[in-house]
Amino acid sequence: MQLHRVSHRAESQLHNEHIDRYHYLGYQPLPGAQLRYFVRAGGRLVALLSFAAAWKTQPRDR
Repeated sequence: MQLHRVSHRAESQLHNEHIDRYHYLGYQPLPGAQLRYFVRAGGRLVALLSFAAAWKTQPRDR
């Protein structure tokens, strides 16, 4: 398996499109600082990973 960090605008848009298409909740912008990855096995995309540091989400959670 290989992890590829999303680092360009085109990759970011592709990541968001996959989330919107395949995640049961669709795409929602991540709050705060974030890291996103494509996970490939045998050259094939098998997963997406997203991590967000949500420091100021109290207004959203209300």
